[in-house]
Amino acid sequence: MQSRRGLWGLIVVAGVLALAACTGAPQDEESDDAGPFAVGPFWVHITAELGESQADLERANQERREAAIATCMTEVGFEYFPDSQAEVVDAAPSLEQWEEDLRAWGWGYFTRINDSTPTDLPEKSEQEKYYESLSPGAQAEYEAAFIGERDPTTGEPVPGQEGCIHLAFFTEDPDAPDTQFADLLEEFRGAWEVAEQDQELIATRERYRTCMTQAGFPGIRLDAAELLEERMLEEFPDMSFAHNDPRLPELAEWETRLANTHLDCADETGVFEATTKANAKVEREIMERRAEEVEAYVAALREQAAG
Repeated sequence: MQSRRGLWGLIVVAGVLALAACTGAPQDEESDDAGPFAVGPFWVHITAELGESQADLERANQERREAAIATCMTEVGFEYFPDSQAEVVDAAPSLEQWEEDLRAWGWGYFTRINDSTPTDLPEKSEQEKYYESLSPGAQAEYEAAFIGERDPTTGEPVPGQEGCIHLAFFTEDPDAPDTQFADLLEEFRGAWEVAEQDQELIATRERYRTCMTQAGFPGIRLDAAELLEERMLEEFPDMSFAHNDPRLPELAEWETRLANTHLDCADETGVFEATTKANAKVEREIMERRAEEVEAYVAALREQAAG
C-alpha cells in the first residue's frame, strides 16, 4: 500500500503535466531582470493579446484532458473521476519567495522527505477513495494504466506503454492551434538552444561555472541542479529511498549548500539576466521573421477560446 503522500503524488501527476503543456507562464510584461522566471517577448505577446480569454482557453483544454483520461481509464476497466474544478494555475512563486525557499530547502530532493504531514494534504478526492478501495494488485494495474511504463534510463515513456495521462496530454488534436502552428511553436520553444550560442552568455556561463568550481562544485554545464540529479543517481540508482535512510542528513546539508552557492554565483555573475537577454533577442528575431504566422496563431487561439 502506498503512503498517503505517495498516492497524492500519483493523483496530481496530471496537474504537473498540465503545466508542462502550457505554452507559457502568465506574466504582464517582458522583463530582462526576472531571474529564472523571465518570460520572453513571444509569450508576453500571446498573453497580452488573449487577455482574459487565455484563462478560458486553458480551462477548456484542462477539461478536455480530464475527459480524455476518464475515457482511457474506463476502456481498460477502471474508474476515473474528472476534476470538475480543475484549473491551470501559475505554479511559479515570486522571485523573492523562490530564492528564500531555495536557500532554505534546496530543490527538495533530500530536504523535504518528512515535510508533508496528514494536515498538509487536501481532503481525499473521490479518485483517491476509489484507488484505495482497490486491492494491491489492482492498484499496481491502475498505476500502469494511469501513468504507463517509463524507460528507467531516459525517463521517457516506453512506446506503446504511455499510459492514459500521457495520451491525454500529448495526443495531437489536428484542429488545435498548437497543432496547426507546431513548426512555429517548436522554433520558439527551441529559442533557448540558439541563445546558448550568444557570445556574451557563453562568457557569463563560464564565469558562473568558475565560481561554482572554486566553491567546490565542479562539473556543471548549464545549471547546478545537474549535480543534484547526478548525486541522486549515484546514491540511489533506482531513484527511491527510505525516509529514515542514514545518508539523508548529510545529503540534505549538501543540497542546501549547493543551492546557496548556486544563487550566490548567479548573483555575482549575472547569469540569470544574461540568459534572459539572450533568449529575448532570439525570440524577437523569430517574431520579426515570422510575424504573419504569429498573428495567425493568435487569431486561431482567439477563435478556439470563443468556442
